Amino acid sequence: MRAIQFLSAIALSASFALGQCAFASVSVSSYGQPCSIWLGPAPPTSLGVQFDGTSCTLGLDVMASPGCCNTFLTGRILVLGLAQISVPVPQFGVNCDLLVSPDVILFQQSSGQFTIPLPSAPFSPTTIYAQGAVIYFTTIGLATDWALSAGYQIDLQ
Repeated sequence: MRAIQFLSAIALSASFALGQCAFASVSVSSYGQPCSIWLGPAPPTSLGVQFDGTSCTLGLDVMASPGCCNTFLTGRILVLGLAQISVPVPQFGVNCDLLVSPDVILFQQSSGQFTIPLPSAPFSPTTIYAQGAVIYFTTIGLATDWALSAGYQIDLQ
């Protein structure tokens, strides 16, 4: 009997050491509206979410127009939080709202995903909130322009 308990403890420890992910699935829903100060037909900024259970990571991709006509995409920002909020940020555009409590703010100049490691030990289901933003530089007028995505509720189960 002791041998079985011992082997069970080793097997359990090995599964955590190998990085068995605490979550098996992710569901995503959006809320609020994207906004932009960009003058013209720019597609809205959005957030792509990919869950990888094998590496136990969450990939978040702030997707936006690369820019055109003397306007260049210069940075991507990801805001992560534990609560939804609605704070007007009129300096970023008409009807622009910060939709996530800014608990973590990540910046990236290049394109690509933000990769967030998830816990590999037992963890209860969790909800986090995310909002993406992009920064454009316009050579005509030397202006900095912003675009914000809608808010995203990410449920980790």
